[in-house]
Amino acid sequence: MRLWISIVLFIAAAVFSWQQSIHIPESNFTPVNASINANSSILLLPLDGRPPCRKAVMDIGAIAGTKVDIPPSELMDYYSKPGDTKGLRQWVMDNANGHSAIILSADQLIYGGLLAAREGSKEDRNTDDAEAFLRQLHQRYPHIPIYVFSILPRITPPDSIDGYYDKKYILRYSRLMGRWYKLGDPDDYEEAQVFKEKINPDSLLSYESVFRNSTKINDMLINLAHEGILHELVLGQDDGEEYSIPNIEKEKLRSHISLVGAKNVKITHGADEIAMLLVAEITSGHQKPKVYVDWNDRSTPDIVMPYMAISMEKTIEDKLSLIGAMRTASPDDADFILFVSCGSTESMDSRLRSVRRIKSYMDHRYKIALVDLSKHFTAEETLMPLMIKENVPLHSMIAYSGWNTASNSVGTALAQAVTMTAAENTVRSKAEAAALWQRNVKFLDGRFMEDYFYLKDVISLIDITLKKSGYTNVYDLDLEHNYIWCTAMLRKAMSDRLYSFKHTRSFLQPIKIDTPDGAALMRVKSLDIDTSFPWPRTFEIYMDAMPYVETSH
Repeated sequence: MRLWISIVLFIAAAVFSWQQSIHIPESNFTPVNASINANSSILLLPLDGRPPCRKAVMDIGAIAGTKVDIPPSELMDYYSKPGDTKGLRQWVMDNANGHSAIILSADQLIYGGLLAAREGSKEDRNTDDAEAFLRQLHQRYPHIPIYVFSILPRITPPDSIDGYYDKKYILRYSRLMGRWYKLGDPDDYEEAQVFKEKINPDSLLSYESVFRNSTKINDMLINLAHEGILHELVLGQDDGEEYSIPNIEKEKLRSHISLVGAKNVKITHGADEIAMLLVAEITSGHQKPKVYVDWNDRSTPDIVMPYMAISMEKTIEDKLSLIGAMRTASPDDADFILFVSCGSTESMDSRLRSVRRIKSYMDHRYKIALVDLSKHFTAEETLMPLMIKENVPLHSMIAYSGWNTASNSVGTALAQAVTMTAAENTVRSKAEAAALWQRNVKFLDGRFMEDYFYLKDVISLIDITLKKSGYTNVYDLDLEHNYIWCTAMLRKAMSDRLYSFKHTRSFLQPIKIDTPDGAALMRVKSLDIDTSFPWPRTFEIYMDAMPYVETSH
């Protein structure tokens, strides 16, 4: 009996000690006014209507105090329905004036979105209208820099190709042709022709036309960039593999860039994160951030993550090059540390060491941007559970990302970190510093809730429930009839996890920040979220985090 009493008293004392360690009189805190008077604005034609391509880009701009204007929803794409390209061009032309920069998705401008661009056409796409529009836009607003990004087709055949064997043979044919192109083995070429003969001619025509149209469009954009009509052009490769026809087309474009001498054209791996990185580049004043890269495990730089054609080391170099960042040999020389974790069954024992190293960095006031990936898209392989268990002050991080592909996550974390660190150099008062911190926390909490709690946990529960109810394809749901039920499931599951999360020490710990008026304590007292399904599939969610932030007097 005495033993149990001792245990209870010990636990009570520990809890009391913890509460006292973070307790500060309520009268010492006041709410933060995070409203901003935008000091500049950017016009954006998004890649498509999904939140990472639209809302996330606007939120990155907000961190920097920049308003990102997007077209009205009725002009944009919705899932498989293409956007109104004619209407979108007119909207851009009518609304560009007064913006400090224009960012245009070529896929939205020409096809009406990424999914529509993936389908392509059996007919050659006429690029004359798009070229004429871009020339006219530059002529009308010569003082506004135009940034364009275009996504190269992926290896996967268009959905319009229905045959199972056609798709299987096309993938095999594409990989063999890519291997032959890179390594020059005639056996690969001969085997590729065997599979080519097995493919329905119409299916093969549909597949090859996507690449033919894409190359034609991107050649035109490269020429416009070289002429100076475009200030910058970024060509992104979506869902890549080591050997494929997309890589052949990419090398052809690279040759064209060299031939014309276009210095303002960049090629990168990825798609959804490109607009965020462009906003970060613009709002940071094209500074060259200094970044120190650390890894969860010595094997991580050589890992090739799912849906990637290159290793993590090359992915990091790719994204740093895209934003003009300089990699440092020491954290002392860097603006921030990019900590990259690629969890897998082989590196599970590195998680706790990684979390404690991150905590040590924070204790020494280094700024941390964390990329928290999982090879199998499971919570157990990420660092977040141990970050919470070890009481790491999550709001001390300047960036966090762990969604979808490695390039998506690295690009998102870099965009947030670059934007945040550049904005910190411009604040002139404690009030401005607190407002900046609040805007960054809003993005940070959104990433915690979506990248970890939804994509590593809740999505599986929802998918299993849907499949038990007779849905065999969670990527094409009939949300028109079941939207309320699906959304109710989502909100209940996310609400349960939010309640637990916002009562952890990791969430509640006050954070010390430096301001022009001296040091200040910041805290996130509470958090609300608004979440739903933007498209009829469970692959992504709309997530709006609304933290209640306070600062000390």
